[in-house]
Amino acid sequence: MRAPARSSGDLLADRRYAWAEAALAEGDAGAAADLAAQVLERAPGYGPAWLLLGRARAADPALRDEAAAAFRAALALDPEDALGARLHLAELGDASEEAISPAYVRALFDGYAGRFERHLVEGLGYCGPALIRAALERLRGPEVRFGRVLDLGCGTGLMGRALCGIAGTLTGIDLSPGMLAEARRTGLYARLQEGDLRDVLSREPSGSADLAVAA
Repeated sequence: MRAPARSSGDLLADRRYAWAEAALAEGDAGAAADLAAQVLERAPGYGPAWLLLGRARAADPALRDEAAAAFRAALALDPEDALGARLHLAELGDASEEAISPAYVRALFDGYAGRFERHLVEGLGYCGPALIRAALERLRGPEVRFGRVLDLGCGTGLMGRALCGIAGTLTGIDLSPGMLAEARRTGLYARLQEGDLRDVLSREPSGSADLAVAA
């Protein structure tokens, strides 16, 4: 899957796109829509500009149909929907397809991977992996140990670190290559698998794990 282009390939269009984003962030949806339309005059194949045009038009209830048309144009240029056009269409009441695509989730977490732990642990006080470790020790005793462990949605490896000392062979599964790259840096995983959990698990042999965790 190829990620949506960060640039339209046209310097002036890119500048207007940045101005359109700024206008929308400041609450001026009309100016944002006008600027996004100017971007598309120069770069009609630039999917992010269609998405931005849709977001700007969706701010006005009278322009919902025009917003939906813009989101569909973005989706036509990005069929795997890394941009998240389906989610915006669902917000407008069009639930004809699954709202959140794997490509969108992948792109979202790839962009988030570098700051994921800092935001989740330091910013939000997330302690899910530690709670799971404590629960396992309560259930099985302080000497608990599992030979083969699957870390489902392993992210950057927070759960892997929490399982140190009680996991033998650790396999991590995640949809995001960026997250898996961070998990690989921990050196804790014997195997890392990229893909949708349903697809990856369907290929795992029966009885291939002693423990599966998701945090």
